[in-house]
Amino acid sequence: YERAIAQQPNNVAYLYEYGKVLIEADQSTRAAEIGDLAIVAAPLDVRGYSLKANALAYSDPTTAIILALQGEEFDPNFAPLYAAQAIANTQIYRYSQALNAGRKAIELDPSDATVYRAYAWPLIFVGQSVEAIENLETSIALSPNLPGPYFQLAFEYKSRLDNPKMAIAIYQKILTDLSPSPTDAAKANLRICETYSTAREANFNLAETYC
Repeated sequence: YERAIAQQPNNVAYLYEYGKVLIEADQSTRAAEIGDLAIVAAPLDVRGYSLKANALAYSDPTTAIILALQGEEFDPNFAPLYAAQAIANTQIYRYSQALNAGRKAIELDPSDATVYRAYAWPLIFVGQSVEAIENLETSIALSPNLPGPYFQLAFEYKSRLDNPKMAIAIYQKILTDLSPSPTDAAKANLRICETYSTAREANFNLAETYC
């Protein structure tokens, strides 16, 4: 994508896809910058607003909501806009709006893995762990190589359902099946360490290995 953008810096399709990859790689600040470039290149194209809204949904939810609403003016049926609102509204404790936005995103594009993950976020905060897990599992089924939903799923099993064995199995899958980045591999090892050391039947020797 960087090569493509170097050749065609105003191609919104390239900018949008590149930005989505950056978000998945936990480079949301850079993704927001790419969103700005897309908005400047095509101010009537919904994708620039959606990209920046999703990039800022966790860190600057108020701005993300404003951008998503702006994007609706150009295409009110673009599912990622509502995914951004599901996350951003959760961050500012507007759970009803977040849940409605998450449901709307899935309704508009049931084949997009990211919308199920976004909907799971408010579900987690309102204590609907079983439904959150179902949505995270759907997200994984649709896009099985992205580590983000696995981390959220494992956390739900560990913290909400008190099932550390399942959590460890999910973290192990990240390490063995997904070819994770060094950052994600370190994070998975850390989570396994924490899970072994905080379980009811703690195994500190095994935990230390993963630490």
